[in-house]
Amino acid sequence: MSLRAPAPIPAASELEVGEPWLLDSLEVARLLGIGRTKTFQLMATGQLPVVRIGRCARVSRLALQVWIADQVAASTQSGNLTMFGGGRV
Repeated sequence: MSLRAPAPIPAASELEVGEPWLLDSLEVARLLGIGRTKTFQLMATGQLPVVRIGRCARVSRLALQVWIADQVAASTQSGNLTMFGGGRV
C-alpha cells in the first residue's frame, strides 16, 4: 500500500463564498461555453479532472481553473491559440 500526501487545502481567498467547490456537468459546460455532451466526453475520458462521490461525477472549481490555465499554456506553446478575428497569440 502506497501512502500519498494529502492534497493541499485551498486558501479561503481562492474560493468565492457561497460558490460550490464541486461543479456538475451543467455548471462545467456553462463555464466553459460548451455543450453538455462535450463536457460528458471530457469527463468520461479523464481529460477533465473528475471527483467521484458514489455514482456522481463532479469537477473541482479550482481544478477546472488549473485545467483551463494548462490548456491555454499548451495552446500558446504549440501556436494553436488564436484571438478573435483570427490573429495568433
